[in-house]
Amino acid sequence: MGRPAQQRTRVELEQQYKAIEASLVEGMSFAAILKTAAAKFGISERQVERDIAEVRRRWSLTAAAQRSKEELAAHFALAMYRRDMLFNASFKEKQYGVSLAAEKDRCTLLGLYEPTVVTLNMSNVDGLATLQSQLLKKLEALPTDKETEK
Repeated sequence: MGRPAQQRTRVELEQQYKAIEASLVEGMSFAAILKTAAAKFGISERQVERDIAEVRRRWSLTAAAQRSKEELAAHFALAMYRRDMLFNASFKEKQYGVSLAAEKDRCTLLGLYEPTVVTLNMSNVDGLATLQSQLLKKLEALPTDKETEK
């Protein structure tokens, strides 16, 4: 055997992963990869097993990331389709407010607007509390639905 596996450099390790990956892709048997890689790289068969597991783990991460991108693209396409349908139906019915809202939302999804940043100044909290109580009093003074029906 060669040097212990923990002494492999990052470059050597990546080259070995690529060689193992190529063997897996070519359809070489697990046992054949164990023997070939152990002899070629001077590492134990147990280390080759761990390397094969690492190659497979990387494949699964890559596949999951690809699936996530595809799912995101599908959700985006569906969201765009729904907004287009809403725009077309509302425009046909001359509901221009709904059409405009659907178009604005579509443009937001496409990232055509600059992000809006809202900054609150909380230096006058007492003034906000006073304003809130005044607004609540005005709301309480408004007629309810039952009162307006009479």
